[in-house]
Parts: sequence; structure tokens; C-alpha cells
Amino acid sequence: MTDIKHDLGLRAMKVLNVALITASFAVCWYLYYAPRTYSPFFYKGNWVIAALFAVIYITYCRACGALIISISRISQVICSQALAIGIADTILYVVTFLLTKLVPNLIPLLLTFLCQFILTGIWTLAARAWYFKTFPPKRTAVIYDEKPGVEPLVSEYGQRKEFDILVTASVAEYLKNPKILDGVEVVFLSGIHSHERNVILKRCVQEGIGIYVIPRIGNTIMSGAKQMHTLHH
Repeated sequence: MTDIKHDLGLRAMKVLNVALITASFAVCWYLYYAPRTYSPFFYKGNWVIAALFAVIYITYCRACGALIISISRISQVICSQALAIGIADTILYVVTFLLTKLVPNLIPLLLTFLCQFILTGIWTLAARAWYFKTFPPKRTAVIYDEKPGVEPLVSEYGQRKEFDILVTASVAEYLKNPKILDGVEVVFLSGIHSHERNVILKRCVQEGIGIYVIPRIGNTIMSGAKQMHTLHH
């Protein structure tokens, strides 16, 4: 039930964000640009333009992770949304140019972008305040191989509100006493070898525990390496 409440609440906040940003553009379009098109639309045409803006904005928000308020920093959320807004506004400005057959006045759209940016900041602050007030930090464990490098990272990125680290243990300690993960909701795995990592991952998947994996440097290098097949004579 808690997961359903969590998902529905986040979805509602995202819908509110899209509605606010799209409404700002729609007002600008309807009051200034729509009357100046070569052949003005009926009301349905104006709705299509607003819907097109919303689709573009949502697409780039997803690409940038702009609506992830639970684990992203405030600056990341605002900058990502600003980028998505800027792209959507630019594309619709080009569409307006094609519809008016003239170079449209850019000032109304710039003022709209400023309004959207302000709304983004307000929404981000309000959404994060609501989220962390409604959902307490998740009970978290950090399992590492040689050095516990996750706990300082969580503090550095200001994610203490999201993750309450209750357990910090080496993978050897976990293998001796697997019960240390009893009752936790999230596990960070830092630099663990593949065999031990798969053992922990299997348990987490079975018990519905969230997982964040910080790979070993060798795995990272190999994941970005180019493959080449050679023939031996």
C-alpha cells in the first residue's frame, strides 16, 4: 500500500509540473502567437499546439531525468527542467515561424521561459518538501569490498533525507551474517566482485529490496571497451 501511495503521489506531482509549464506556454501562444498565424486555428488547433508542447517537454524531461525529485539535487532538477523547457520552447518557436510565414517576435516567448523557470523552481522546492515530509528516509545498508566509499558520497550529494544508513559492512561480514540486511529497504553495493555481488542481488530481488551498484573500476573500463574479434592461424 505504501508503494502505491508513493507512486501515485510522485505521478501526481509530475502531472502538476507538466500542467504548470504547458499552461504557461499555452497562455503565451493563445494571447500572442495564435492570432498572428497565417490562418488562425479554431480552438482545437490551439489545443493541439499545447499538446505538442507537452509531449516534447515530457520526452526531454524523461531523457534528462528532470522530474526525479527523490534522489536528485535541487540544482540538477531545476537545470534539467530548464533544458527541457528551452528545447520545447525552441521547437514550438520554429513551428510558429512555419505557421506565421514571418519571423515571430521572440520577446513574449522569452518572458514565458522566465515564468516557466520560476515555476520550475517553486515546484521543485515544494515537491521535495512534500516528498521528504510524506516519505521518511529509507532504511539503508552499505556493503563494500575494501573501502566504504558510499557513505561520504550520500552525504556529499545531500541524500541523507532519502537514505538512512543503518548498516555499513564489508562483503565478508555479510557472508558471515546475512541477517544484517534484515529490515532494510535499500542496499548500496560498492566495488564488490561479480560472484558476491550476484549473491546479494539475488536476495535483494527476492525480497524486494532496492539496489544501487557502484561498480569496480575494472568493470567500468571493460563496459566502455571496444570489442575486437581476432583470428589465430
